[in-house]
Amino acid sequence: MNVDPLAVYFVTSGAAGNALLFKYPHENEKEECFEVLEETENIDYENCELPVSLFDDFRIERYKQFLILKDCLKQVNDPNRLKSASNLRQGRTVDIEDITIEHLLAVNNLLCNNKFELKISDVIFVGFPILALPEHSTRKDSTSLMSFHIAFALNGNSSSHIIELYQELSRRLAVSLRFEQERCNYLSDQKNLIWAIRDEIDNVPEDQRECPFRLILQDDKCTIALLLREVYLGLCNTGIVEVRVNNLVRVSFCIPEKVHNPSQQNFVISFSQIERHINSIRPYHSFIITEKKEDLLQKLQPEANPNLVRIIKVANVTKSLPELANLADLPIQHVFDSVAHLVYWGKALVIYPLCEHNVYCVSPSADCRPNSTLADSFFDECKRKLPDVLSQFSLPTRVGDLFSVFNKRQQKMQITEIIKWLLRHKQIIQHHTYVYLEKYDEKPKTNPISIEVNDSINEELNKYPDIKDILQSCPAAQNEEDLKLFLSIVPHLNGEHHIEDIMYRENMKRSTILTILDKFRDVVCVNEREDAGISYWIS
Repeated sequence: MNVDPLAVYFVTSGAAGNALLFKYPHENEKEECFEVLEETENIDYENCELPVSLFDDFRIERYKQFLILKDCLKQVNDPNRLKSASNLRQGRTVDIEDITIEHLLAVNNLLCNNKFELKISDVIFVGFPILALPEHSTRKDSTSLMSFHIAFALNGNSSSHIIELYQELSRRLAVSLRFEQERCNYLSDQKNLIWAIRDEIDNVPEDQRECPFRLILQDDKCTIALLLREVYLGLCNTGIVEVRVNNLVRVSFCIPEKVHNPSQQNFVISFSQIERHINSIRPYHSFIITEKKEDLLQKLQPEANPNLVRIIKVANVTKSLPELANLADLPIQHVFDSVAHLVYWGKALVIYPLCEHNVYCVSPSADCRPNSTLADSFFDECKRKLPDVLSQFSLPTRVGDLFSVFNKRQQKMQITEIIKWLLRHKQIIQHHTYVYLEKYDEKPKTNPISIEVNDSINEELNKYPDIKDILQSCPAAQNEEDLKLFLSIVPHLNGEHHIEDIMYRENMKRSTILTILDKFRDVVCVNEREDAGISYWIS
């Protein structure tokens, strides 16, 4: 899964025409130009006429952009040409001339303030072109700058979700830049600086000229170039953008597919899994921070949401979300939102509160290599060998069984820290007990026990004709209270709800549910498996 951008572009439009002021990454210009090829099987550019449906200005402008695209893309009718021409060099560098990109990414004012997407062969250009000043602005623009566009080049096979993310990032950057343009003429000043550098290059003999984009980047005054480079590198390295436009307006953004799939990870987490993970958060859950609490708090910006700071400070893997809400003195919904935010940014994982009843097993992606970087990190922090510890979870293991081996409180605390480390690095997974209600095709051999129940219980029994006789044959059914309790949890005995979920939905204690299930064990069966809702390994 490659979600990294191929390049980022800064294009302006104005009275003087269109200009590609900056791009990153850049290369030295070559003596021979690479010819831009475009598929022509789907669109007949030569015979295309203005459709009758294009009756308004907006659609006419779109058609004009189409004509510009026609002029920029070179029609090649050579029958020996390869059918699938590539605009990428070595799969990473966009091999399209700058003059072509200028015309492709610069749009008319009527098309501004809208999402932009253009696919050429195996490259997709996405962005959000915007007017240099808002339409309602009372400020008079004394410059020739009318609109600008921060655009990203992506791989042609990028998903619609990735495209939408980059369009949103482009919009946020554009809005921040426009704010600075309206406040202090920031964009116009940056444009003039860049043109001054390019004019200097034009005065140098052609054989001695350097790449203009490289020289622009070397000038500390061209802060917009430094900004776009920081954005690009952040997206490629971590998937997180944390920048300040003109050292004032903060822009924070995250590509969750990149954040949740670091290079050293040996499995892929899709956005649908991340989304399901967030949507499955329940009040009985807790969360674990994926890095040290102090480090995370230090990374937060001064203007970070105070609710988020408070929930991070009280984070405790042994307490549920309502308990954490009480500790932080926050409404439960604020806690849900904060945890969902942390999970989205890859800073937390949803877990069940750590207790003696929890059962853990080695995860499918566990790194069992004795000399791996992860094993070294584990030894430095826990003073134990990772493969030896993972071997204790080769079969589903109850935390209480691990505690029973040690008598000293300090040793139990050490086991707790080890489990937290393993959860944080996705080395173990929790198994939950799921209960199924068995259905029989044949009636029981023993005669049902005649029991007297009130009308409400009898009405509940009639809802399950397949097991009514089986239930009545259970000795526990003679106790009306036990039968009533069992019937209350029957709707959850379909294999989709584990014990903890039933406890939450029916407001029952674990001991009560386990006792009642044991009494009616003839009509139920159980199995242990991972919770699919918060799992990263179940697609």
